[in-house]
Amino acid sequence: MLRSDLKIFKSERLGNEPNAGGHRTNNAIESGKLNDVFSAISNVDYASSALDVVKLYPTVATPDDSRLLDSLLFISDQPEDALVNTFIAESSALTDDSVLSDIQDMLKTAKYHGTTKTTDAANNNVLNVENVSSSIAPTVINRIEHLNKSIGDDSVYRTASLTSYGDMTEVILNVPDFLLGQPYFYGVYQYWVEAWNAWSPARVLPNQFSVGNGTVSTTLNSQKKLAKGQTFTFYYLSSDDFRFHNYPGALTLSVGERVQPGYCRVKRASTGEILTDDNEGRFISGGYIIATIDYDTGVITENESISYTGTPEEELRVLVAKQEQISRVASFNIELSSFDPASFYIRCKTPAGTDISASSNENGAITGSNVTGSISGGGEVNLSFNVDILPGTISYDVHELELVNVPTPPGSINYSKLPNGSQPIFHVGDLICIQNRQRTQHASLTTGQLIDERADSDWVDIVDANNKSLYSPTNANYSYDKTTGKLTVQSGVSGFTAPFVVTSIQSELRQILSINGHSIKLLTTLNRTYAAGSTVSSVLRMGDLQARTSDERTLSAWQNNFADNGSPASNSINTTQYPIVMNGQGAINQKWAIVFSSSDYQVYGEFVGLISTSNTGIDCIPINPLTQSPYFKLPKEAIGSGLGPGEAFLFTTYAAGKPTLMIRSISPGHTDIETDSSTIAFRGSI
Repeated sequence: MLRSDLKIFKSERLGNEPNAGGHRTNNAIESGKLNDVFSAISNVDYASSALDVVKLYPTVATPDDSRLLDSLLFISDQPEDALVNTFIAESSALTDDSVLSDIQDMLKTAKYHGTTKTTDAANNNVLNVENVSSSIAPTVINRIEHLNKSIGDDSVYRTASLTSYGDMTEVILNVPDFLLGQPYFYGVYQYWVEAWNAWSPARVLPNQFSVGNGTVSTTLNSQKKLAKGQTFTFYYLSSDDFRFHNYPGALTLSVGERVQPGYCRVKRASTGEILTDDNEGRFISGGYIIATIDYDTGVITENESISYTGTPEEELRVLVAKQEQISRVASFNIELSSFDPASFYIRCKTPAGTDISASSNENGAITGSNVTGSISGGGEVNLSFNVDILPGTISYDVHELELVNVPTPPGSINYSKLPNGSQPIFHVGDLICIQNRQRTQHASLTTGQLIDERADSDWVDIVDANNKSLYSPTNANYSYDKTTGKLTVQSGVSGFTAPFVVTSIQSELRQILSINGHSIKLLTTLNRTYAAGSTVSSVLRMGDLQARTSDERTLSAWQNNFADNGSPASNSINTTQYPIVMNGQGAINQKWAIVFSSSDYQVYGEFVGLISTSNTGIDCIPINPLTQSPYFKLPKEAIGSGLGPGEAFLFTTYAAGKPTLMIRSISPGHTDIETDSSTIAFRGSI
């Protein structure tokens, strides 16, 4: 078997008509040919979106029954156009007979395979990637601006954090300066939701903590574990910064102390209602100002009688700031499920009134004057300053991203048939292929020319100006030495058109052990180092591909039932000594019945119907009209004198390929890219 024997064939009909799809033809995809699978993208597509579904047949196209072991299919190269994305849709309901009207109903529950890029170098068993999910339907992104947002209570909280080195449910933190006496604290972290293939924020409330002497602890829900590499952050008031004053005793402030806005609790004498100040020094009930408080002196001026005596549960008290809040670190969460990291901008002031600002890049790295930090995909912000700052002055801008499905254009596949929202394109237990691709351009190539390429490449190819591959199983056009990396141009190059592009790929297959956020953990480590920006593809496993037969039997009476296992015929068909001959070019997935009338017989397929009439004196070789090769060959020696009238010989054939679905999703927008493509990889072992 040669590389050229692996072909991806088109189905009977391409396009978005209800009857598109169907059986395999003998029309193979021509590598490099424009619009050979998907049609050209029009200006209308970019204006209103488009979705195309194409049924293809990766096949071992040999004239015999050669077997391809553990066959794989994946997208190895996505279009450069950010508005265009391609996927493989995997559905157990897909058959050779499926047409688009059937296929549409499979898309909602299909399993999708796609690609992503690594965000840093990978050389162990962890891949940090741009994304593990994607919207299948065309979408537009609405940007919702959040400007000058205050971090609120987080400005007065200090933080203690714990990073997990495995799946953790018991969280214990040492917090020696924890201010006891009031539940002004909480914990936050993110847990992975497998069904969504996404992180979800979790908040641990005060009543879920146990508080000891300088320690706090909590037990997390076993379904919401703190995953390896994730951080649990505890927000609390520090006894170094604050103290509580409990009523009814008179409040006295020391030098430098001030009442903290938003934490003052008193009781309305007439109704017993507990009142908390509104951060602007007012106690309000029913729209009326019942009393006011001067934060600098702690003096309360009553417009209506106030009570300072209550039960312990009523917690009538004030929080007193011992000193102006100064810090060199800050942590908070913007609490948005989707946002643009590159839009994040923070500002604050020093005690002297100097402005400090910083911004984030697309990877969440925050830099600025006297400040560095990061913002995670879950919105957790961690900042470190080289100078003292006032946490209460921190504010930020950020753009929330809202994915909105666009309406279905006329004549297109109904978008409501697609799964909603972002869908997983990588799956635990599946395979991935990581690939690092290098391309070099050559204005011309001459016989005998030596080109220095990368050593230890797994795949090397040259394409000419017409996108024709120079690959030859006999190395007639070029040869490659994997040890030295030398590529030698051979005489056959004269038959191709300059200029040329040489592509070398290093790649490895690995199994996914777990997925946490944008991190994919592999079952085994990589053999090489792959640079940031390497492609990671989700792999569809198709198993062994071989044209073959099974379930051969005879029936004493043919009842138009291809699944019948009744009484055997009076004679036999000798496929033990003269087996059915199969080939990868013509075989299809089908149940067959050869029904005898005398020395004549008719050949029926379960779905293709009556395809042949013949007699016992010749080989039974029905031709597949779509491939112009035999469906199978039943030797006349196996048939012998045949079976009795009304008796039948039944068996099942299997194609050397399987139907698959390719999807191209085009979101509306503007692009300057005029020619674009994606690459499908089909491989296996001999």
